[in-house]
Amino acid sequence: MIFEQIRVGGYRNFSYLIGDEKRDAAAVVDPSFSPQRVLEIAQNHGLRIIYIINTHSHGDHINGNHYLRAKTGAKILGYEGRGSDLDVGVKDGEVIELGTLKLNIIHTPGHSDDDICILVEGRLLTGETLCVG
Repeated sequence: MIFEQIRVGGYRNFSYLIGDEKRDAAAVVDPSFSPQRVLEIAQNHGLRIIYIINTHSHGDHINGNHYLRAKTGAKILGYEGRGSDLDVGVKDGEVIELGTLKLNIIHTPGHSDDDICILVEGRLLTGETLCVG
């Protein structure tokens, strides 16, 4: 598994690249301020981005969605009922298959009503479910 944290923007935002090198498939989580950089890193790993996943719908987490979808054809995923910008709405307990990897969705409302966490291979992506304060 490829799991890479990518610092983007000036607000301590992070995007994540999750990849299955066996199937050359990748997901980008919260493609924020530098989607071009995220795409370049995926390409350097030989990965094809098939999913763009948002931990919630705030602008500093979704503003790279449309750039990446236009460049890759990836589907945009987020919590169901969030809005029309999603290709696929996910719900609590759902499992997304990314090649041989399983991404487990956990609905964690708090910072926003549509917050989700993603559990993959013992790693938990929390987005802004927990904020430093």
